[in-house]
Order: sequence, then structure tokens, then C-alpha cells
Amino acid sequence: KPVSMEQFSALLESCYHQLLALSESHEQAQRSLLAHSATLAAGTLVVHACMQLQTPLSTAQVDLLHAALPPQIDTDEDQGWEEHVLASTHHLLRTQLSSGDKDLIFNPPALELPKDTSDLKSQLATVFRRVRNWSAVV
Repeated sequence: KPVSMEQFSALLESCYHQLLALSESHEQAQRSLLAHSATLAAGTLVVHACMQLQTPLSTAQVDLLHAALPPQIDTDEDQGWEEHVLASTHHLLRTQLSSGDKDLIFNPPALELPKDTSDLKSQLATVFRRVRNWSAVV
């Protein structure tokens, strides 16, 4: 049985309104993502400043830490900030901040979406603890 033009028009209008609602929801999510990215970037800069005030570091050491814990948040990449920080701090702990021969065995972590932030918290705590020791040695 053919569909009447009124039904077809109503269906198209309904689809149009759903697309508008989805588009508005997407724009709101993008604005929220940018706001949270700015907050994360500001927090990261505060952490950098606290580390520099607490521990005397050379310019090269500061640059290395900025590379491992970047204040720039790229919202367009598939790999998120947390995954980048986990991988780069893992590398930093296994190279410049290694505490012995067991750290030199390099098994890079898989770049996957973490289940929670506990790994990131413990890894950053280890980095901060070793940075304090690092500055005393170097």
C-alpha cells in the first residue's frame, strides 16, 4: 500500500527535528569538551609550576617533564591526553627516571582507553617521587 504524501512529509519533518536535536547535542558536547580541556590544561600547568618550585630542575629536565605531562590538550586526536601521559611517563620511568636494572626492561603499555584513573595517579606519583630524587642526583 503506498504511503500518502502527508505521512511521508511527517516522517521527513520528524527526521529533520531529530537531526537538529542531535546536532545541538553534539555542539554542546564539543563546548563541554573544550571547557574540560581548558581546565585540565590549567591544572597541568599548576602541577608543572609546583614541581619547579619544589624541585630545582635544569631546563632540559623541565622540557622533558613538559613533554611527558603536556599542558596542551588536543581534542581532535583518537588517542587522548591520559593515554599519551601514561605512555610517556612509562617511558620516562624506564629511561631517565629508572631506579635500577629492572626498569631498563622496556615493555611499553598498550595504548588503550584506561578503565579508571588509578593507573595514571600511581604512575604520576612515582614520577613526582623520582623527580625529587633525580634533581638531587643531577
